[in-house]
Amino acid sequence: GDITIGKTIKSGQGIDMKTGPGNITVGQDVTSGTTVNLTSGKGNITVGDKTTGTGNVTANGNVNLTVTEGNIDIVKTVASENGNVTAKADQGDIRIGSNGPEERTVYAKGDIDMSVTEGIIRIQGKTETADGDISMQAHNEQDNQNIVIEQDGKLVSGRDLTLHVYNGDIEVTDKTLAGKDFYAIVDNKGNISFERDVTTTGDLVFEVDDGDVTINHTVTSTEGSINISSREGNIRIGDNGPTDETVTAKENVSLVTENGKIVVRRITLNLQP
Repeated sequence: GDITIGKTIKSGQGIDMKTGPGNITVGQDVTSGTTVNLTSGKGNITVGDKTTGTGNVTANGNVNLTVTEGNIDIVKTVASENGNVTAKADQGDIRIGSNGPEERTVYAKGDIDMSVTEGIIRIQGKTETADGDISMQAHNEQDNQNIVIEQDGKLVSGRDLTLHVYNGDIEVTDKTLAGKDFYAIVDNKGNISFERDVTTTGDLVFEVDDGDVTINHTVTSTEGSINISSREGNIRIGDNGPTDETVTAKENVSLVTENGKIVVRRITLNLQP
């Protein structure tokens, strides 16, 4: 059956809630001194209530949200103060809602790992790690928009940032920052497009098998290289005007396509002399 949290829960121990068929709805704040595990076999997990402003989930350790068949909707905030945040939907979508451009919807001191086996990851709110990696993986047997970053969906990773899709597109329309390396990879069919700034300290690697890579805003590697490749598709690097560079790297920039076109408007090498 359904699990609905209508009163504040605070525990020094772990908090585990599990239902076979049924929804889990977090309407009031849940705080754990160790871990929080929310699991639904067939149903949705909804964290937070926009009208009341409550329903935040906070743990000192790990937070795990797992659905076999259903959606995960993070309306308010999910935070791990000293651990990791994991969200997994086998057959369903994951949505990270917006709580404002600078308010973190999902935060972890360690890693954030989100994956869907047959669905879409839609990031509309700020998602941030202090020291760890951010990994988003979406798989679809049919072509789809698998990872969409929009609205206030700013990604800020303390270390590596990975967006990995099978059969579908990666669309980035808000700022993305990686403390180390950034990987955007589309296996089989699908496109990658960046409409907002992407900045990383290390390398940037964008790869598609059968599709296009389009960069219409600034992509910057302050200490590393940028490698963009499409086996069966085009690479397009836009122009943001005479004073704004579109693709900038301290080291190398590599553009490779086996059966497509490369259109370049503006690239700069060697940020520092």
